Amino acid sequence: FRGWESTSFIDIDEIVMVERQGGTTKIHTLQGLFTTLMGIGEIEEKLKKPQFLRSHKSFIINMDYVSRIEPYGRWTYIVKFSGKDYDALITTAKYDEIKKIYG
Repeated sequence: FRGWESTSFIDIDEIVMVERQGGTTKIHTLQGLFTTLMGIGEIEEKLKKPQFLRSHKSFIINMDYVSRIEPYGRWTYIVKFSGKDYDALITTAKYDEIKKIYG
């Protein structure tokens, strides 16, 4: 992944979450946080499905690290990850997709 002044090589299976925030894309991994110039759509094309899910316009989540999903308002849910202090958003439509896949 291209960064500001370098290129980082990341094991895709170690990616917990990708988020787009303030014009920057952040890749949260088991090893730490990486920032890239790449757009979230460009990263999404490189990630394996169904392991990775575009849960919201600003988030891609790795289903292998999801510990729970909780309601957050009327049309949104919060995704919590095992052993991590950050979370992601998921839309109701994507949550319904997950329920169909995982029961």
